[in-house]
Amino acid sequence: MRGSLLNIVFSLLVLSMMTGCWSKVELDERVFVNGLYVDVGKTPGTVAVTISTPLSNRLQSGQESGGGSSSEKPYSLLTQQSTSIGKALETIHKDLSRQLSLSEIKIIMISQEYGKQGISDLLEWIKREPDVPIGAYILVTSGDLQETAHLTPVFEQLPTTVLLSFASQSYMLNTTIRDCIVSETAGLGFAVTQLKNGTIISAADTDKKEVWAGIQGAALFQGDKLKGALPYEEAKIIAWAKGNLRFPIYSVQWDGTRGNADVKFTYTNGRTSVKMTNEEPIFTVHLKGRASIIAKNDPLNRPIKDISGIIMDRLNQKISADFNNSIKATQKAGADVLQLGFLLEWNYPLFWNKVKDKWPDYYSHHAKINVVTNFTFDDFGKEY
Repeated sequence: MRGSLLNIVFSLLVLSMMTGCWSKVELDERVFVNGLYVDVGKTPGTVAVTISTPLSNRLQSGQESGGGSSSEKPYSLLTQQSTSIGKALETIHKDLSRQLSLSEIKIIMISQEYGKQGISDLLEWIKREPDVPIGAYILVTSGDLQETAHLTPVFEQLPTTVLLSFASQSYMLNTTIRDCIVSETAGLGFAVTQLKNGTIISAADTDKKEVWAGIQGAALFQGDKLKGALPYEEAKIIAWAKGNLRFPIYSVQWDGTRGNADVKFTYTNGRTSVKMTNEEPIFTVHLKGRASIIAKNDPLNRPIKDISGIIMDRLNQKISADFNNSIKATQKAGADVLQLGFLLEWNYPLFWNKVKDKWPDYYSHHAKINVVTNFTFDDFGKEY
């Protein structure tokens, strides 16, 4: 009797699995969004939202497929404007033949104008929309957002793949939505990779120019608002201090401008520390790296080993100067993008309680931040 009952229960379980889930939506009934672009709307008080979706029937795998010719773009961009991000997406969704899926979003890009206005609405929507991954990367463009969305993916199939590389491969910063939410909640700053637009000559038609995008530097946020920006060289230092920078190259000079060398770092590491001195905190950013000399031009034609000390000295001066310029810019913007406030709260909570309500002002006018460098040469290139 017991065996028969078990057989019945087992049969029912098998049958229930065969019938499928009633709430399931088949893959071919979905439109997967991999990129979200947010801009200020043309009408005051509105927001313009663009989604990027791959078109599986046009994706190429190195050879022609039956889904379409190589001249067809394997992605679609759809834009709508409304009073909120959710309403704009609803407007896009109602005209689609498939169900919109936001769970595959990898990149969220905003315009500079939207960043200056404040991204609190974007962050609030993401907090409440369960399908959007908070691990999605965020980027800022100083150019036209629609142009950036339509960039030409020279080595890739999708523009979002290019943007994902900018965000995730340590070319600059790898800021995610999670980082933004944590920083905004704590009242601290954060930095985001900023892109610029340009044009390149089409590989298919030399008389035609196509949209291109590249890294310009870093956008500086305090709370939810864009407060300033750093050019590329100074933005590299912020990425280095946060442990994100990969294979940076620096150029140094001596004897006026007659002597020069290029140095490539094969390893970089950054960390921050704080020490209380005379009842005020002193922050120190430690930059460590190993480098190779990949080019040199010495007017006296000395062996590379004889001038390596000069090159190292100039390298320390160059990177320290870039660091001081970047810190001054962040303090002018009142944006604690290195999140030294967290460090202060952890190590000296009593002092933090005194300044946390006015931290942006304290960071701008009173924070003392030093840099310590520790560099070594791995090799001198092919010269012995």
